[in-house]
Amino acid sequence: STNGLNHASIRGLVYAGTHLIIGQTNKGIWLYNPKKKTFKRPPFTNNEVDRMLKEKITQDFINQIKTLRNGDHIISARDGAYLMDGTTYTISEIDFPGSTHNVTFSYEDRKGSIFIGTLNGLFCLDANYEFKYEITEQI
Repeated sequence: STNGLNHASIRGLVYAGTHLIIGQTNKGIWLYNPKKKTFKRPPFTNNEVDRMLKEKITQDFINQIKTLRNGDHIISARDGAYLMDGTTYTISEIDFPGSTHNVTFSYEDRKGSIFIGTLNGLFCLDANYEFKYEITEQI
């Protein structure tokens, strides 16, 4: 389907005021407007970087969608971590040392630090999504 859900499994679900943000397994992100009963993909520009990002997230396996206090959303997925602007629904990638290690979840503490868990560790970012440190456990 090019205008609605195209996979039976949903892994992330957040209501963001106007749209329901839906994260599917292996099919990326959809925006659903319950008043209009319409589906659409997040907006992307037509530049090369956005075209590549659109292709990547459209095929990604979403693990979680976390809404931050500032209204933005972190999308944790198999192939990376993404930031969705809470107003425009535009998506960008979050770059940190573990961003390619199957991002499984995110959490924001009361001080605004963002913790992102991957299969290879736990990473901390500041409120501007800049890498602060990694928490490692020696076994």
